[in-house]
Amino acid sequence: MKTIEAKAYASRLSSGLLEVFVGVGLVLLGLGWLADLVAVTAVVPILLISLWSPVVRRVVVPRSGSARFAEGRRRRERRGLWTFLGVGVIVLAVALGIFVVGGRGLGLGEVVAGLPLAILAVAAGLGSVVFGLGRLGWFALALAAAGVATVLLGWDPGLGFIAAGVAFLVVGCVLLARYVAGHPPVGDGAA
Repeated sequence: MKTIEAKAYASRLSSGLLEVFVGVGLVLLGLGWLADLVAVTAVVPILLISLWSPVVRRVVVPRSGSARFAEGRRRRERRGLWTFLGVGVIVLAVALGIFVVGGRGLGLGEVVAGLPLAILAVAAGLGSVVFGLGRLGWFALALAAAGVATVLLGWDPGLGFIAAGVAFLVVGCVLLARYVAGHPPVGDGAA
């Protein structure tokens, strides 16, 4: 039987906000890529991360409350985050290597267009394992599919980002609407 803490931890992202945020982020990255403002899109994750807590406090906490998780769980989460970041740096280094090799005309040029989405797919898959969030596995599959579509259809990478982002936004909006309808606000949300 799951403990109350395990249930709270598992349900903390059930609102659909994660999908909405990922969708918005991917669409903004795609638009930036299409507008040839890739460097400017570096602010997108920073903006979304800074908005996450206030939005959760406004939407989720009044409906589901909040909890402070045990030190052991927080320590595992921190260790998972560092593992995730370390593997992310390795994947980025490999991706940059492929980009450089592909840029030298060794036949990988077509594949390079799908590389940004492939990197995000690997990150989402790793996050699924490290943080125990099965939904990130679905994110990984959707991002990989968008990367494959980008390569096979000859898309600009920005279109792949937008296609995946719209899919996440649709799923997130449906989940969020269900969550809000099924969880009316109660009290002040403190647990």
